[in-house]
Amino acid sequence: MVRVDFMPQPTFLSISEQVAEHLSGEILSGCWGETIPGLPTLAAKLGVNFKTVEVALDLLENQGLLLGQGTGRPRRIVLPAGMSRPYCGWRSWITGHGMRRTAA
Repeated sequence: MVRVDFMPQPTFLSISEQVAEHLSGEILSGCWGETIPGLPTLAAKLGVNFKTVEVALDLLENQGLLLGQGTGRPRRIVLPAGMSRPYCGWRSWITGHGMRRTAA
């Protein structure tokens, strides 16, 4: 008798879960300052529906990486204990320090 071992059932992430993983990576690499951009900005940047981003941000809030500050206010980034904010280029440094580039 021949024994056939089957592969375990694959698990697939929803689009919202994929977006949450991507955003989590960007958060942990320091690509933003103290807050994450809003829904319309992220949806346009990622090329997905704003509802997909909304669910992804809710997942990140549940994981403790983001802290909601009320309707219409940006979500604050909460890094894990003991983790310092990494440097991610001049843009991150500028936005993380409350500075804005202005047109000349």
